[in-house]
Amino acid sequence: MAAGLYGAFMIDPPRGQQRFETDRTLVVSEWTADAATGRTRGAMQMEGMFPNFFTINGKSYPDTDQIRVAAGKPVLLRLINAGQFAHPLHLHGTAFRVVARAGHPQRSSELRDTLTLESGGTSGHRVHPARGAGGCSTATSATTSQTTGPGPAGC
Repeated sequence: MAAGLYGAFMIDPPRGQQRFETDRTLVVSEWTADAATGRTRGAMQMEGMFPNFFTINGKSYPDTDQIRVAAGKPVLLRLINAGQFAHPLHLHGTAFRVVARAGHPQRSSELRDTLTLESGGTSGHRVHPARGAGGCSTATSATTSQTTGPGPAGC
């Protein structure tokens, strides 16, 4: 995955099972970008190779795609970590319930605002954008970072 070639296969539920008005897959990853040359390479856990560039579906903020949904309408976000590092992820303006981890359904009713997704990990989130949080909720953000160590950026 360090070369940046990755994707996802989704298996739709059988007919008659709950579907979501909005169902999106978000693949997160990280890169090391050389500011002097503009060249990028996969990140590694060694000095000089820590990530400084973070992406969602291959794009970094402000070029990431926003997911706009009506308040109160349920949303399914499928998260995949294609990177080498764990990523703490959260949504802006709303909480979520984890409905699947590593392809297995989860029965937790606990509302969360952050989840750490390990390298190669997958997670499904049921989101109910809050009423009164504006006309819509933005469900994604990512950015580049000027830091030299691993960690979340842009949230």
